[in-house]
Amino acid sequence: MKAAKALLEKYRAGTCTAEENKLIDKWLLEIHAGEASDLKLTDFEQIQHELWVNIERETEEPRETIKLWPRIAVAVAAVAAITLGIWFYTGNPSVNRNSEIVNQNDVAPGKHTATLTLANGKTIQLSDTKSGIIIGANKLSYNDGSVVQASSGIREQLSASTPRGGTYQIILPDGTKVWLNADSKISFPSAFSGKQRKILLVNGEAYFEVVKNKRIPFLVESKGQQVEVLGTHFNISAYKDELSTKTTLLEGSVRVASLGSEQIANRKSETVILVPNQQAILPASGNDGAAGAGKITVKQVEASDAIAWQKGYFEFSNQNLESIMRQIARWYNVDVSYTDRGLKEKTLNGSVSRYDKVSGILNVLEQTGVVKFKIENKKIVVMPSNKN
Repeated sequence: MKAAKALLEKYRAGTCTAEENKLIDKWLLEIHAGEASDLKLTDFEQIQHELWVNIERETEEPRETIKLWPRIAVAVAAVAAITLGIWFYTGNPSVNRNSEIVNQNDVAPGKHTATLTLANGKTIQLSDTKSGIIIGANKLSYNDGSVVQASSGIREQLSASTPRGGTYQIILPDGTKVWLNADSKISFPSAFSGKQRKILLVNGEAYFEVVKNKRIPFLVESKGQQVEVLGTHFNISAYKDELSTKTTLLEGSVRVASLGSEQIANRKSETVILVPNQQAILPASGNDGAAGAGKITVKQVEASDAIAWQKGYFEFSNQNLESIMRQIARWYNVDVSYTDRGLKEKTLNGSVSRYDKVSGILNVLEQTGVVKFKIENKKIVVMPSNKN
């Protein structure tokens, strides 16, 4: 059952391999034809039930914002497909190939790419045919086992960074896994020593799965805050162009402490402890996104939404269009301009794959009747819809 659900989730996110797509098609065709399938019908019935629960949860939410139809429509279509034996997948809506969006210069999605910088300033461009790197005691290697280079054996400070349009996994010396979103950078030692394991999230967003060690806590310092854990799963979004730093807990427990300049000077810091499905929000000071001494607020969230990027899709939950377009700009490495600044405050809900070309996502956004887009080289122009 778990394997089937995981495969269907990949199908929904658009990240299945060709072989996996064929397997799912085979299941559905067999069920439609009344033949025996590798996937038990009870599995489909359980998935069907869970999808309807998700639909009911969605329809109970306030409808003040504009819905991008995929999140509910995909679930409805999946339920209908399971019931009727036909898979009708609308997570990546078909694009009108005569539309203005596609006829301009379409943009491919991001990929696995990153740079590792050594203490002596030497940079290593990591392979875009690999998805991650392991920082070992004796060597640096990709997560498929192939060697990048031998380690110097000397403890040194390293940094790993992704460009706009890049993502990569870093496995730290203690085995902790870190996934970097686009335009992100972390700094860390080649080997942990002493009474703590401390790294720095210089900019961007990262999802952590920390190896447990009760004797040696794991610390992440980012824009305006420090997060302390013993072993847990959490996400930190600390982009310099965002107005807050957000820490979201999926598993375990973390302590979040503010590190504003005034608080550091007075040796005081505000501290909150998160439990799963909570998010700590630390506002920045000023419009430049600089770390501030604001008050940390905590709210209940669906924690999995915070790592949608790591699972292969965008999750927009009551987000304004400006925030959505910043995410799109980072992943597709494009610039964004508006002909009407009032569009920036329009709020949307929805879920779309990160692995379609940019025209696919823009087409979905256009279906709301709020905006339309034009792609000019590596620039997206946001305009009011003619339907308004």
